[in-house]
Amino acid sequence: SAVFLGLMSRPECGFTGMISPDSVAADGSFAQPIGTGPFMWGEWKKGEYIHLEKFADYVSPENEGKPDGMVGSKRPLADGVKFMVIPDASTVKAGLESGVLDTAEISPDLIPEFQASDTMQLIVARNNGKNLFYIQTRDKVLSNPGVRRAMAMALDLDQLVAAASNGTGEANGSMVSQDSVYFSETQKKRLPYDIEAAKKELADAGYNGEPISIIANKRGNVPSFPAAVMAQAMMQQAGLNVQIEVLDYATQVDRRRSGNYQVISQSVAPRLDPALMYSFYVGDKDENASLMWDDPKAIELMNAAYAEADQVKRQKIFDEFHELMLKEMPGIFLYDMVDVWGATKKLKGQPVWQSNARLWEVSVTD
Repeated sequence: SAVFLGLMSRPECGFTGMISPDSVAADGSFAQPIGTGPFMWGEWKKGEYIHLEKFADYVSPENEGKPDGMVGSKRPLADGVKFMVIPDASTVKAGLESGVLDTAEISPDLIPEFQASDTMQLIVARNNGKNLFYIQTRDKVLSNPGVRRAMAMALDLDQLVAAASNGTGEANGSMVSQDSVYFSETQKKRLPYDIEAAKKELADAGYNGEPISIIANKRGNVPSFPAAVMAQAMMQQAGLNVQIEVLDYATQVDRRRSGNYQVISQSVAPRLDPALMYSFYVGDKDENASLMWDDPKAIELMNAAYAEADQVKRQKIFDEFHELMLKEMPGIFLYDMVDVWGATKKLKGQPVWQSNARLWEVSVTD
């Protein structure tokens, strides 16, 4: 398996759980988590906070003195870490301004304010996650690849990404992250922004103004809604009858999992290997309705990427996959996700990696 280590260390919502036998009580119930890292379990107050304590006896792996998210330096420089549950973005901002909070994820529209602050700092870090438009390839209208290609060619992707990301993102039409060793010249290819070519694709496909609905949510830390608004305006210029349906995130997830959608403006958490990213989108839709693309060749290439360990051979697999995706356009990939965090200027270190808090090698000065 070429992805075994990636599976064992995956940071996203499908991560692998490894549980110590000592975490389970004599009656079989779960007692508490026992990890292997620089912090250990302290206290959990449901709906309020989780407190971790410094593990004083922790020995960091041999390293060059820098954290790298894998096996770099992992010293616990703080006595403890308290994760607060704060659902309101304005309260988070006020907490950072007052110093009650040391660091937190913030809404991208606060970037100029944090850049200009004397007491706060801005932390922007790209990760392997994806912002994209899921397309239901079994929909009556969208089952035609020509319509899907027209949708992609109607987008001025650079302009859309700049606006939707508040200038933090860079357009990437590939499933492969820009920071991956597999992000080749082939992966940089994307369909051109060409309104007239999009109109021709629609005419050839027999499109006759049928409505196309984009589902979006208004969570502040993802570009779901602004990306949908920009796409709607751009696609309408090519003659696409695009509408937007705003749902709460939980309902949006249910719609994706059931396959009940035409287009979804979606953000997908980071995967550490392109094949793991593929598996979130590609496969038998009859067995798993949440999957986006069930092209037999795409499934064959994904399975090959799971098995093939040679980097040169894997590169050929990923490049062939990307060329096929540009032809079939089962979804429109916009840009790699960007973590936008704020912190007090007293905080030293990098508190986020691949959309997860990483609090080793992080400290707060007096």
